[in-house]
Amino acid sequence: MYVYRQLDELKSVPYEQWTIEELAYHHDTMSRFNAYLNEEGRTILGKVDAEIRSRGGLPLYDGDYDHPSNVHYD
Repeated sequence: MYVYRQLDELKSVPYEQWTIEELAYHHDTMSRFNAYLNEEGRTILGKVDAEIRSRGGLPLYDGDYDHPSNVHYD
């Protein structure tokens, strides 16, 4: 579950100050709707993507917001 700041709260915060979790969440969400984003949305998505790349990409967490944990049901 996402428990960080919403996009409207982050609009006035420099991308360098977003947490990696915030970047990952908003990148994932906006990417899903990329075909429907207006010019401002595509600009924000591009800046989020650039910030993620400047940090070396997204770390792979076990069980983060969009990936299941390694729970196996045999």
